Amino acid sequence: MLRSLRGMVWLGLLGCCLGMSPSAFADDYEALKPVIERGITSAGGRELLTKHAGTTLRFSGVYHGGGSAAMFSGRLARQRGKKMRVDVENVYLMVFDGERGWMSANGNTLELDKDQADGVKGDLYVEHVATLLPLGTPGYRVTKLPEAIVDGQPTVALRVEKEGQRTVDLWLSKESGLVLKRVNQVRSTERGGALVNEETLYSQFQTHTGVKTPTRSVSSREGEKYIELDVTDVQHPEQVADNEFQKP
Repeated sequence: MLRSLRGMVWLGLLGCCLGMSPSAFADDYEALKPVIERGITSAGGRELLTKHAGTTLRFSGVYHGGGSAAMFSGRLARQRGKKMRVDVENVYLMVFDGERGWMSANGNTLELDKDQADGVKGDLYVEHVATLLPLGTPGYRVTKLPEAIVDGQPTVALRVEKEGQRTVDLWLSKESGLVLKRVNQVRSTERGGALVNEETLYSQFQTHTGVKTPTRSVSSREGEKYIELDVTDVQHPEQVADNEFQKP
């Protein structure tokens, strides 16, 4: 079970950074802007979200990869789009300081190689896109996708593309604009590094430090449940302390 947990690679945070070119379709940002702005407002407002760019939280969940169900818990610290620390209790510690990263397990600490570091950067990019804050700024192309019902709620769907980055599909609640579903490609360690589609559903939104975020998520890969995650003790400081991102 411990080996399987390590195989999930940082709670699915180590997907490959794909070199995707922007779509040839017209940019639909202006048409989608009302629901995007509604989502930003529902989450706390652009000014507050921009100012409080840090996150610390505790998590617990179940990892379903590898054909078994393994429970895990730990802590995450993140500076939006830049730095991250993931500590899975009794399994591993991963730290990324914005340029370099390290993995520590069983008393050994190794530096992330370029592909691994690029993967973490890609995950941080996807997380940033899911805040909706960068949409409408230069370099981001937003196109409309077919609408759908997600967890019983009508949604507006959109695709976000930026040259050299992963394509991210988002489903926003028509009522609140909050992101209820996200789909993007990742590299699967269980499938020998093959590209797979990862779908994540978000629910149980709560407000902490003025910022509304989901406290439960369920991720699936190629239609099979991958990770169930619940978070507590959520805080959104302006800056997470630098010592969180030092080499272990």
